[in-house]
Amino acid sequence: MDLNLFWFITCAFLLSGYAILDGFDLGGAANILWCKKEEDKQVIYKSIGPVWDGNEVWLVTFGASFFAAFPDAYATIFSGFYLPLILVLVCLITRAITIEFRNKLESPRARTIYDTLFGTSSLLVLVLLGVAGGAIIKGVPVNESREFVGSFWDIVTPYTVLGGVLIASVMLLHGSFYVSMKGGEEMQKALAKSQRILFGVFLVTYVVTVSLSIFALPHVAESVEAKPIAWVAVAIAVLAVLSVLKSMLAGKPGKAFASTTVAILAHLACYVIVLFPNLVISSLNEYWNMTVYNAASSQKTLGIMQIIAIIGLPLVIIYNFIIYWVFRGKVQAEDAQY
Repeated sequence: MDLNLFWFITCAFLLSGYAILDGFDLGGAANILWCKKEEDKQVIYKSIGPVWDGNEVWLVTFGASFFAAFPDAYATIFSGFYLPLILVLVCLITRAITIEFRNKLESPRARTIYDTLFGTSSLLVLVLLGVAGGAIIKGVPVNESREFVGSFWDIVTPYTVLGGVLIASVMLLHGSFYVSMKGGEEMQKALAKSQRILFGVFLVTYVVTVSLSIFALPHVAESVEAKPIAWVAVAIAVLAVLSVLKSMLAGKPGKAFASTTVAILAHLACYVIVLFPNLVISSLNEYWNMTVYNAASSQKTLGIMQIIAIIGLPLVIIYNFIIYWVFRGKVQAEDAQY
């Protein structure tokens, strides 16, 4: 077995798990920014409260796996993306504090401040991760020594900001369907208008981002041309987006949530297919790209880790299944506070 390919697929799987699971609780949390009623806010907290920390296990597992399997790429990404990643960490800490302590406050004003911090930090995480993803596919200044030699503004560009808006809009939509599904008809009514707006923002940014990726980034167009399977992922994504629209207009948040899940997975599949075998694309010289082969650990290390992954990954999946089974069903604003 090609161990390098195995670990690329494994890291992609872990990233997909994080995108789907923490994506809906980050997106659901950000929807609190336009909720006015205390009852609606309570539904959001109670929908994601029991599962948010378990969802972030996927991020920790992805980071640990990527570090162990591709240490050179990990070092380059973290040195180059240091400020955005520190901001992500600060936002994750902020949202953890707010979700745990918000309902222990008596002051309505203090609760409003915590709600704003909770929603804003969740939204900012999505935007920053989208910016980082856009920068990876666009390419960053990496020299022949595999060192990032650019600045913050090589990461934050109009293209990557557009990627941040795209990821934020689709995850906000994903999260809104989840809390609507958990909260029932009243929550669905409260978020119906914002869901239509979010879908419009997502659709526009999606079309623009895909067009720019194909026509303005030659390496993306070449990769898509060389890998026709990418078009299969695109076709699935388009069908899923149409299903999202149909389910949303029909007032079926459960089906809409399932459709956004498929859409996100299809888009991620297309992303990794186009990126492979690269992990970090150098904007200075294509021969300085960091790939799954020249940035990987030794074969012995990858082999030992494969055994650990075969044992550990099922445990992570089982853990998540148990959590969602225990907390299945709808939540009510009048239930005991999280």
